[in-house]
Amino acid sequence: MEKFFNDDDWNYEIDLDEDCQSTRQELLILTSREPVKFTNPRNCVVRSGMWLDEYTGDEFKIANKMDIDHIIPRLYAHSHGGDAWPAQKKTQFSNDPINLVLTGRKETRKKNQKGPARYLPREEFICEYVALWKIIAERYNLDMHQRDKNIISKRLTTCQSNTD
Repeated sequence: MEKFFNDDDWNYEIDLDEDCQSTRQELLILTSREPVKFTNPRNCVVRSGMWLDEYTGDEFKIANKMDIDHIIPRLYAHSHGGDAWPAQKKTQFSNDPINLVLTGRKETRKKNQKGPARYLPREEFICEYVALWKIIAERYNLDMHQRDKNIISKRLTTCQSNTD
């Protein structure tokens, strides 16, 4: 069991399929609302497109203005059971598309390593956000803080009652 978080152990933004596009670039391509433009003829690095920051509702056209955020932060995962994972599972978690969202840098900093008891995105994305937290935590068998479990449960109940 590793006591301290080492960013290098939670490798992300790597080129898993060896096509010259990192996880970040593939996410930019996949989520752009219009065709992307690249910085080079090999189409390895995205320059521009149209992205919605799900956390804030802001739109971005320049790729380098966006950050990849982990729905469940890597440090949170590390502190809630992930510290005992082998390197391969840490890399899998860090690059799992269900756990990745593009967002503006300011919002990434605001959320930081917080769980849902301390950070929630804009109202229009809360239901999806807490549902993703629950799915990801279960998929990776993370032991969440009780306060985070409570918020997720409460919000999911509210979300369900709003759809009935």
